[in-house]
Amino acid sequence: MTTTVKPFGSIERAVLALFERDYAPLDGHPGRVGGDLPGALTDLYVRIDRVSGRADRFEGDFVLDIECFHPSYEEAENASFALEALLLGYPHVVEVNGRRVVLDEVQQNQGPSETFWDDDSVHRLLATYVITARR
Repeated sequence: MTTTVKPFGSIERAVLALFERDYAPLDGHPGRVGGDLPGALTDLYVRIDRVSGRADRFEGDFVLDIECFHPSYEEAENASFALEALLLGYPHVVEVNGRRVVLDEVQQNQGPSETFWDDDSVHRLLATYVITARR
């Protein structure tokens, strides 16, 4: 007997949807969150990268790096800790491509900390999270 398993949506898009919905500084500015860093940085930019993960028929555990970039260290730090509080306030339910994604649990492997970036005019704070999501 074969069991049909629903495909996972992109965990990066689920977190992106959560940030755009619930983090006011990103409201109405979807171009400020994503996977690719824009050229010249003049405002907050949040990058979401999937590092690794595993899944079974019912759920998956995904390791994500969340990076906040800003010309001001204080603004990058404020955003990093605000997004940390948002993520750790699980569970969350978001829509991705017409499908519900349930973020059941969030654990932080590394808290926000400044990480080297090639451009000295930009500050980057990086945090790493393990997110358990349901199909």
